[in-house]
Amino acid sequence: MNNGTIDKLKGAGSKEIHLIYAIAAAGAVGALLRYSISLIFSADAPGQDFPWATLICNVSGCFCLSFLTFAVPFRWLSSPEVKAGLTTGLLGSFTTFSTFSIETRAMLAASNERTAVLYVALSVILGIVFTCFGYVAAGFVDKRRHVK
Repeated sequence: MNNGTIDKLKGAGSKEIHLIYAIAAAGAVGALLRYSISLIFSADAPGQDFPWATLICNVSGCFCLSFLTFAVPFRWLSSPEVKAGLTTGLLGSFTTFSTFSIETRAMLAASNERTAVLYVALSVILGIVFTCFGYVAAGFVDKRRHVK
């Protein structure tokens, strides 16, 4: 962190501190969830050469973030701490673009070009599809909004 960021944190009021605590606490939960999924779908398992854990986390995170973003009760009724905790904290630590990038690069370095292309394509396509599913699911929660 640079000095400007540290100065902002030092001068933060109780509202900002609660926001920081909410993001940190939810971020810990999201990181533990992602770690748990990585244990279940371990890349070290025999015959496992595809990063299923990262794909599952990223795609399910797309659904959840889209759902939370478009669900009116969440947008209107939730406190800033709940919103930031769930989106930036929990889902931010649960999903991981950096791991996706490192895994793709490792596949390319190991001459697994087909697997790398499949992984990138599945990640992008399923991410968009599940973002759309999240939007539609949010429409069921908010009966007043017409799903387009």
